[in-house]
Amino acid sequence: MNLFEIIEKIALKFAKDLSLIRAGNNGPYKHPETVLRNYSHWVIIFSKLNKEKPKKIYLDAIKRLSKYFFKKEARPFGFSFHHRNILGKDSSNGLIGQAWTFEALYECYVTLKDDKFLKLAEEVFNIHKFDSDNGLWHTLDIDGKVLEVDAAFNHQLWFAYASAQVIPKSNKNYKNILFFLNSIEKNLKILENGLIYHPIERYALRNLMRTDEKFINKVKRIIINILKKKSFRTLFINKNEILNQWKASMIIKSYGYHAFNIYAFVKFEKFFLDHPFWKSPEYNKMIKILLNPIFLENNENNKYSYPYNPTGFEIAYVLNEKFNDSNNLEMISKFINKQFNFNFDYNTLMFSKNNEDSDTLTARLYELVYLPTDVLNKISIIKLRS
Repeated sequence: MNLFEIIEKIALKFAKDLSLIRAGNNGPYKHPETVLRNYSHWVIIFSKLNKEKPKKIYLDAIKRLSKYFFKKEARPFGFSFHHRNILGKDSSNGLIGQAWTFEALYECYVTLKDDKFLKLAEEVFNIHKFDSDNGLWHTLDIDGKVLEVDAAFNHQLWFAYASAQVIPKSNKNYKNILFFLNSIEKNLKILENGLIYHPIERYALRNLMRTDEKFINKVKRIIINILKKKSFRTLFINKNEILNQWKASMIIKSYGYHAFNIYAFVKFEKFFLDHPFWKSPEYNKMIKILLNPIFLENNENNKYSYPYNPTGFEIAYVLNEKFNDSNNLEMISKFINKQFNFNFDYNTLMFSKNNEDSDTLTARLYELVYLPTDVLNKISIIKLRS
């Protein structure tokens, strides 16, 4: 069975019973999510497969799932899309939650040929505050409260790419997407080896060292840390130690998120083909690190990599788009097989092995279906003996 056939088999299982599409918990973060994220991902899977092999079951699934985007549960107060429920965090999941749903709204528009999906995306995009001094968007919570600038670079990038997909150039705020790209060197920190540094540090540090946090929330965080680590040492950690621990954790995250970022960059590139950034040494360096042995080693046993971000799918997509080696197909197959062998359960037809959120990791198969069908048909998944 080739890769396309396996994807079809998985998709048909879920299309036949949409109740199998459940809310996840955002992997290692363990944040309870709403079902909106996985609905968004599955819409794309069904849409892509329906383009290649039109089936009523796919079309019906897309129609049913697409209705949710307009329900009160999706936007309880008529502002941003509702993506998570956890004390002390916004319910929109920053900009990234909005980006996931924008992607799905675009596929609904293409498949169902109804511009109401683009209008919905445009409405949500327009109410996001943009900092024109820095070229970044603020987080918008579901109740309409404008929060800080989203300090996760990947959130900003994915929001920009997904917005470019759904927002017409006639929209007065479309210019903000280009402004984000024009300001990229101000906000993107690339480490010496080409690794994208996870946070936009000047904003993230301000949040980390915040002194205006309500006392009760601070106490709750300390108690949670004590319970998690079974140690009272957290009570005595000073700011310098907190900062050092945080910076070390950001390097681990940076490795786990790098392919996810490059995946979005390559897609974003298609909307601004003539932009000079794509020809910059920095961009080239960021792409080349994907095959660096040290980079690959740092993605092994990284909870933000294969068990969370489907790094195998992401590298495969970038290889197909940006590399022209004679053994390209062999390398693409290698990374996809690695993802399947590490996480896929052939009995359940889900990515339910070695991860903390099988519902979401299975839905992230949507990242793989952006590969051309002729490539998917040429790849065989080799099941390793257990």
